[in-house]
Amino acid sequence: MPAEDSTGAVADPTISIQPWIGPSCSPLVTLPPELLSKIFGIWLSICFVDKRPLPWPNTWQMLQTLLQVCHYWRQVVINLRSFWRSIRFDDTIPREAIHTQLKRAGSIIPLCIRIKYPDTRRHIRIVAPELHRVLYMNIDFQSSSLHYGRTYETEALQSLTIQNTAKAAKVGIPFLSLDQPLKLLRCLVVRGVAYRSMSSLFRPTITTLKLVLDDGTRQVGSHATPSQLLGALSKMPLLKTLEIHGLFHPEEPSLDAGPTVSLDRLESCSIICHGRACAELLSHLKIPSRAFIIQPKPACTGGHFRGGCFSDFSASRPSTWNQWDAFPILLPVIAEKLALALRQPLRPSPNTLFVEAKVQQGEVFIALAHNHDTSSVPYVVYQHTGIRRPVSHILEHICTAVPVNLLSGVRTLRLVDWRCSSAHPPISFGRRFDALQHLSLMGCCGILEYMVNYVPAAEEPTADLFPQLQDLFLRKICLNRRDRTQKLITWTRLRVEQGKPLRKLLLNGCSGIMKDNVKGLREFVKMVDWDEKEV
Repeated sequence: MPAEDSTGAVADPTISIQPWIGPSCSPLVTLPPELLSKIFGIWLSICFVDKRPLPWPNTWQMLQTLLQVCHYWRQVVINLRSFWRSIRFDDTIPREAIHTQLKRAGSIIPLCIRIKYPDTRRHIRIVAPELHRVLYMNIDFQSSSLHYGRTYETEALQSLTIQNTAKAAKVGIPFLSLDQPLKLLRCLVVRGVAYRSMSSLFRPTITTLKLVLDDGTRQVGSHATPSQLLGALSKMPLLKTLEIHGLFHPEEPSLDAGPTVSLDRLESCSIICHGRACAELLSHLKIPSRAFIIQPKPACTGGHFRGGCFSDFSASRPSTWNQWDAFPILLPVIAEKLALALRQPLRPSPNTLFVEAKVQQGEVFIALAHNHDTSSVPYVVYQHTGIRRPVSHILEHICTAVPVNLLSGVRTLRLVDWRCSSAHPPISFGRRFDALQHLSLMGCCGILEYMVNYVPAAEEPTADLFPQLQDLFLRKICLNRRDRTQKLITWTRLRVEQGKPLRKLLLNGCSGIMKDNVKGLREFVKMVDWDEKEV
């Protein structure tokens, strides 16, 4: 509250602010243009009430107060040394500004440096005497034929990020001396650099390792083999976060036998690479359950695995690029790892399986979770590219490769097939999901047809398909073909006669359904939700 003077009148708060001396010619004491723009915007907003200007004395008083506040705030920022610790080099920043920033940062504050090549050599000479106190460094360059001379040592470096955005992988790394000890390095992020160069930065102290090598490069020595990467990981006992994207190719011959590498402290694992190579790597990695299973938010760490093909097809090794062959190899490895991770006594069994086949992109997405809520974090995510098969073919491998204990408790199954294939699922489909309560089919015409035409096998004449099913959601399914609508009505009636009626049926975007059909379904299903689109 404003103070009162001896006469009892409320004092003007602006009187306590010392008068501001106008800026001199030096650029160091001139207000930045961005700050002036904000002041002008605030001034305009307070100078008008209902589009009518305020009296000029009031306007000038407000503007004077704003200018004084900005002046004092500027002095605080200049004297706050930690504010100036982040230094960025590129072609747009003059050397004088870097001199000023180093001066304001002082000689004690640790520095964070971002270097963007190619034309920053003069800037680097300015900061070279201060490299002994650089903790975080980011080197960004876009040329695959970058020429550079002198390299420097950064003895206190804790976090290093190197990014090459050129199409071809760069063999060398600019600016940085690769044979220095780097005893304090904790985080290493490398993108677009050949493996033989990035591997020279591997240290046993690293806790976060993120390696990205885009597809499409054919340079010798750019990629690694699983055995090379396993050898490097065995020398990083403190590793907590591991992310690998497109780094290695499968070995010839395959890595069937070899030592197992244990990463006991790993908390997060993400591998996106060739399917067969990923299977070879995971087969020889011992990963804790906390790293394989995605944790609830806000941690949101855990396993993300993606197998796929690279864009540079190798004619000399065609078998290694058949992704449909790689899918049944990698899937059981991931399933086995997940089954081991879920053996903890306090870990609930998964009850939700989501499978999506994007035929145009040739991608399969599989997620296994504990909660059927769509917003929940899944246990594990597995994607595979280069596959152009319907969901029914994917289910065949899931029913074969995934252990029984992972599927026996699944109560929610969501299947998405953008091809709207009519292919039927495998015979074991019904038996592997005997606890199913909620089934969602999008474009899976063949699976629906299999359900409504289901006939028990001769060896199990009394077996029912999904005896505990309560909810059935159908989206974008052609019901006007092969008399599927009438068969669906008959199927719901049979479930009522068997004492296993559906509780809810949802029809969304399905063709061949009419009001009379919906009326018939409502006789046997308690709740029918229809979008009323007669197609």
